[in-house]
This record gives sequence, structure tokens and C-alpha cells, in this order.
Amino acid sequence: MKHRIAVVASSVLAAIATVVMTSASSALLYRPQVPAELQRKQ
Repeated sequence: MKHRIAVVASSVLAAIATVVMTSASSALLYRPQVPAELQRKQ
């Protein structure tokens, strides 16, 4: 019985981790435009 609870808990935590990482990686891909004042002039 303990083994089954551990397997279910592991599956639930893995699913939560997948959702968190998926939402975090989409935030990393979002790159807002840098204002002209902050850009280097060449």
C-alpha cells in the first residue's frame, strides 16, 4: 500500500513540475523590446 501511495505521489509531483516548467519556459522566451535610451549606440 505504501508503494502505491509513493508511486501516485511521485506521478502527481512530476505532473506539477512539468506544468511549472512549461509555464516558466514560455516566460523565458518572451523578450520585451528594449527602450532606445538603454540601447548601446555604435
